[in-house]
Amino acid sequence: MAKGKRGRVILIDAHSLIYRAFFALPPMSTSAGEVTNAVYGFTSMLAIVLASRPEFAVAAFDLAAPTFRSKEYEEYKAGRRAMPEDLKPQIEKVREVLTAFTIPIYGVPGFEADDVIGTFARIAEERGHAVTIVSGDLDCLQLVSESVEALVPRRGITDTFVYGPDQVRQRYGFEPSQLIDFKALRGDTSDNIPGVPGVGDKTAAKLVQDFGNVEALLARIDELPEGRLKTSLKANEDRVRLGKRMVTIVRDVPVELDLEKARWTRYDYDKAREVFDRMEFRQLLSRFPPPDQVPVQPSLAFEPAPAPGGLRVVDDPVEAASLLDGSDHVGVFMFTEGAGRAARVLGVGVSTDRNTFYAARPEAMDAVASTLADRTVSGHDAKETELAMRSLGGGKRDWDFSTFLAAYLLGAGSRDPRLEDLAKEFLDMTLVSSEQLLGTGRAARNPSTVAVEEAAEFAARRAEAILNLRPRLEAEMRNLGVDYLFHEIELPLAGVLADMESEGVAIDVPYLKDMQDELGGQLAAIEAEVTEVAGQKFNLSAP
Repeated sequence: MAKGKRGRVILIDAHSLIYRAFFALPPMSTSAGEVTNAVYGFTSMLAIVLASRPEFAVAAFDLAAPTFRSKEYEEYKAGRRAMPEDLKPQIEKVREVLTAFTIPIYGVPGFEADDVIGTFARIAEERGHAVTIVSGDLDCLQLVSESVEALVPRRGITDTFVYGPDQVRQRYGFEPSQLIDFKALRGDTSDNIPGVPGVGDKTAAKLVQDFGNVEALLARIDELPEGRLKTSLKANEDRVRLGKRMVTIVRDVPVELDLEKARWTRYDYDKAREVFDRMEFRQLLSRFPPPDQVPVQPSLAFEPAPAPGGLRVVDDPVEAASLLDGSDHVGVFMFTEGAGRAARVLGVGVSTDRNTFYAARPEAMDAVASTLADRTVSGHDAKETELAMRSLGGGKRDWDFSTFLAAYLLGAGSRDPRLEDLAKEFLDMTLVSSEQLLGTGRAARNPSTVAVEEAAEFAARRAEAILNLRPRLEAEMRNLGVDYLFHEIELPLAGVLADMESEGVAIDVPYLKDMQDELGGQLAAIEAEVTEVAGQKFNLSAP
């Protein structure tokens, strides 16, 4: 997976995917006769891409205007078939789908979608984001790096493959950036780039491996042995240089990348449902992740949040306890596998006004839980955190704050306030999400397989965010007048619920058994009566 610390950016080459979907899928149409096979294929691909809940998504389209390539080389893409009539109206329908998911659409006159994507990939990479390019065209592989990967269909539209640097090297035998030299030598029939006569895949790859790029090859052409290859290269030097300009994706297109507008996870579900119903994609929307609740927005002005402090992993229980000494407020986040009473604690992220650390061993975790017994503690979901800490022993904690409950009250009923959204809105702090850490679907990994360093960064930074969110959310609740409800009802109730789940509820088993026998007898009598009236016996439970 491409590396990046500030969230994943998805860059969608819409035109290439639409074309691929149109020719990959059989004709489909609505009851009104509108053809939708390309839209359906594109949307199916989009569902695969968004399943892992990347933070940002952007789409790029080719425009009808001439590009700098076609102006320089009139034969560029000459010979391509005109767009099929059944495909033309589907382009606008794809735009409707993207708009329904609040995915911004870009197109720049004079440039192709590839160039816009190449520019955005560079900008996002420079900002520290991981990037996934989604395209039906292998030209995008020249953009692959440690931070940029490419997801392309192999067969049809939903059988996909992800290319990182290693996968490109394995397929071609050279670096991703050298694909432009390879294609300049070999040519590209799909774009009508002729290349060097007599140079195919193997020869082009060998030349790239030996010389690095076409400039070095042409400068050292006399080193080649006499023969048809040398003669052909000398006769087509200008064609090679032209080909390289044609296949090189531009990475400095005059366009701005606004990632705040690309936060697709806050889409309007009802609007998306309306679009899907109109196109008669009745089941397809269920493949997409549900939208996030709009996060709580700050209404007051605050001083900038403290910069993230140093982070250490602590194994020694004495050291873990000592790091809590003298702290008035403590933020805690539990890294667990499972939930509730069945949760298995893998580590404890802790943050105080002086220290941020991660207790990674059971002895250190026990020391944290015991030291925090009968002390005021802040967490995200206080009930779940308390249940996890009780599995470590050390009595009960006096929960002083819950960012989850505070956001619930401030957000007018938001059911699942995400800590990463709160950190972003109130602290301008980017936290790694659970989906980023663990993945989703079949590719998801168990928390127990996460490396200690990754778990520490995940849990301790969340504890740090909880500690810094507390005064800001407290002020917001006072301003809104819900602080009494928080401290007198919601937060105490979290402790009561934790007690109920921890201790369980007493059940009168003999009484329930008697009730079962009594109701069973009544049901048997009713069944006998029905059989008598019907004149035959049949299964009353059948639909």
